[in-house]
Amino acid sequence: MPRVYNAIGLMSGTSLDGVDVALLETNGVDYVFPKGFFYAPYPDSLKQRIRASFGLREQTEELRMVERDLTLEHRDAVLKFLRQEDLGTEDIDLIGFHGQTITHDPDH
Repeated sequence: MPRVYNAIGLMSGTSLDGVDVALLETNGVDYVFPKGFFYAPYPDSLKQRIRASFGLREQTEELRMVERDLTLEHRDAVLKFLRQEDLGTEDIDLIGFHGQTITHDPDH
């Protein structure tokens, strides 16, 4: 029987409302069981900074700071979720985090 993993998935969309956290138990093949969910809203100031970054094509210092702050928000959401579920980081096998889309231009 394949090993069973505890996997966290993180989702943030273009609505910029916040981070959704989901914990799944899975063997990565044919078994998936949802174990918990959590939502952490973004602060209004971060939402404004993300919106101001939409469409940027070049890396700027502000974009680097937005990237850093978004990453920290996701980290904090995971840590709050783990506390809610009475889990430690050692209980999690992997985390899927796709980041935040700022510019989508598939032709370039």
